[in-house]
Amino acid sequence: MPLPLPSLIALLAGGCGLAAAALVYRAIRRQPAGTAAMQELAGLIEVGAMAFLRREYTVLLPFVVLVAALLGWAVGWPTALAYAFGGSCSILAGLFGMKAATKANVRTSEAARTLGQARALRIAFDGGSVMGLAVAALGLVGIGAVSALTVPGGGLPPGDQLEAGYRRFAEIISGFAMGASSIALFARVGGGIFTKAADVGADLVGKVEAGIPEDDPRNPATIADNVGDNVGDVAGMGADIFESYVGAVIAAVALAATSPAIGAEYRHNAVALPILFIVLGLGASLLAIAGMRLLDRGQPATALRTVTLLAAGLFLAGAWVSITTSIRRLHDCGRTGWLVLLTPMPFLGFALGLYLLFCPGNPGPNRYGPPPGAPDPDAMRAQLAKLEAVTAPYRQAEDGSGTDGDGDPSAPAPSAWPDDAAPAPVPLAFDPMALYRENPGLAPPTEAHR
Repeated sequence: MPLPLPSLIALLAGGCGLAAAALVYRAIRRQPAGTAAMQELAGLIEVGAMAFLRREYTVLLPFVVLVAALLGWAVGWPTALAYAFGGSCSILAGLFGMKAATKANVRTSEAARTLGQARALRIAFDGGSVMGLAVAALGLVGIGAVSALTVPGGGLPPGDQLEAGYRRFAEIISGFAMGASSIALFARVGGGIFTKAADVGADLVGKVEAGIPEDDPRNPATIADNVGDNVGDVAGMGADIFESYVGAVIAAVALAATSPAIGAEYRHNAVALPILFIVLGLGASLLAIAGMRLLDRGQPATALRTVTLLAAGLFLAGAWVSITTSIRRLHDCGRTGWLVLLTPMPFLGFALGLYLLFCPGNPGPNRYGPPPGAPDPDAMRAQLAKLEAVTAPYRQAEDGSGTDGDGDPSAPAPSAWPDDAAPAPVPLAFDPMALYRENPGLAPPTEAHR
């Protein structure tokens, strides 16, 4: 039996989205990863993040199998298989996002250090784009596959048999959404608990016990803190976004499949409309990601805001064409009904989003830039340069390489220094304010710096 057209479109669009995510990921991998020290730290963070995911998913697997078995016994095995498939797609969304983020983090730092803001913005944006594309593409693949296998055939005449088939379809595809929600619950909460525990532990070890600033490189707990940021804000967030994305679409699909307000002869088109919307959304997102290449040399806030509005505008244009075309066909058949109310809905949602983005008093995206009272960026760079110069002997004494951290010799190795010229080693409980007492020209950090 040939695949239904909406399901085929969803599968093809999902495949294209995954291919685009893979291409963006390869482009990230080709960027320079920085010095040996940067690569070592990034490797430690990546190993820790992947170890957490491996352990978390090992614990979740028996839960997914148990719930799938209960669904198969109580509801039906097609629903159980859809549940397991939804959980698997949610796991993959978090995994893809984690791999991209851990690769993009250090490359963004290296680009900011050597190539400037524009390249750093592009790499950081691409790192997030992999997660977004993976979420949208996996959702399309999952919904398209379940729809292709379970939606009633177009050869059935309107009647009780067709209505029963759509009710069964709504039941099965809801299992897919339930699987995505189950993984998101544990991934989001588990990752959040880990990142908070690592953050508090790093603060206790650094600020309280050792007396060094937060995120100081001499605090080994900083690695755990960065691992927590990745597992909580990347993998956990990815699974959470996937659940929200899939849940919203499948809720609309289930309503279209079971609502008595929709005639049986129009139910197939009503089910296809939400799927068509997310295909349009993926296409608009791909165009906006490509548009970032033209805007990354300007202000980062302006570039991000522009591509967001570009994607939303393209989606709205496609949604307008889709809805008005559907209503025109129904009007020709004398069956418009409540579908007329659908026409302004995307635009009302878009207007609400713009209000939340730009409304007065919003401390978020409408006030891009430094917070009130923040130090001048040029002054901060000057202070950092002074700090680098003051701490260079300490770093050279610790690594024993006689380099400045970038691989370029800038001083003799510690073994070659005279006894009276060798820098003193940094003790574990090093007082960070000693640097400022010994160097009056170096201003100590203020609360705004933090």
